[in-house]
Amino acid sequence: RNKLFNYFLQNLETERNITILYELLQYFNKVKAKSKLVLYIYDSVVIDFNLLDGKDLLIQTKKILEQGKYPVKIDIGSNYQELHKINIDKYFNTKLLLQNE
Repeated sequence: RNKLFNYFLQNLETERNITILYELLQYFNKVKAKSKLVLYIYDSVVIDFNLLDGKDLLIQTKKILEQGKYPVKIDIGSNYQELHKINIDKYFNTKLLLQNE
């Protein structure tokens, strides 16, 4: 019985995640984002983010992923092993300052 219940829960979670990812891909296409969704694993999404897409793309992506009150954390790095958490506002303010120097 427990196995069957677990399969049912996993099915619901997968269905929800696929629906959210579909919405995210539609949004990326709508805004002609250069960023790409490259990996989905269980409760994580990896996006190859292009800085030209800007802060708004990250903010909207976070909103889409948080539907249903699921917490979203954003990590950034040049590869999967070197990720570190960021605050969107601080990150973009720093990037803008460096680009304007």
